Amino acid sequence: MSNQLSLAFTVDTHHLTLFLNDYMALEDEIDRLKNELLLCKDHYGHLLPMRATLVAVKVVRARKKLEQHPKEPLPLTNQAYLENLVQCHLDMHDAAIVSLTEEVREMLEEGATREVKNAG
Repeated sequence: MSNQLSLAFTVDTHHLTLFLNDYMALEDEIDRLKNELLLCKDHYGHLLPMRATLVAVKVVRARKKLEQHPKEPLPLTNQAYLENLVQCHLDMHDAAIVSLTEEVREMLEEGATREVKNAG
């Protein structure tokens, strides 16, 4: 039951059909579940801060995965320490960006002021 394609391999159409049927059924099920998720969020959306709740779920699950990792488990206290270091780095980075933006703005304003004085 194999058909030769113009490619350098053969395809068993029976197995291809079985695979495509299974694969497409799973894709349909995934789409159905995604729709169920949307309906669930819509149902509870007026009762809960949905975005914050969903982020909290992701954070808690990620922490559990790190804590239970088979090769590199990371206790919650160490995760908190590492998160604090990352937060400090991000805060410094954000502060540097704000500072740099203010410096550029001041330089542009000074340049514009000089142009007005030179034109007048």
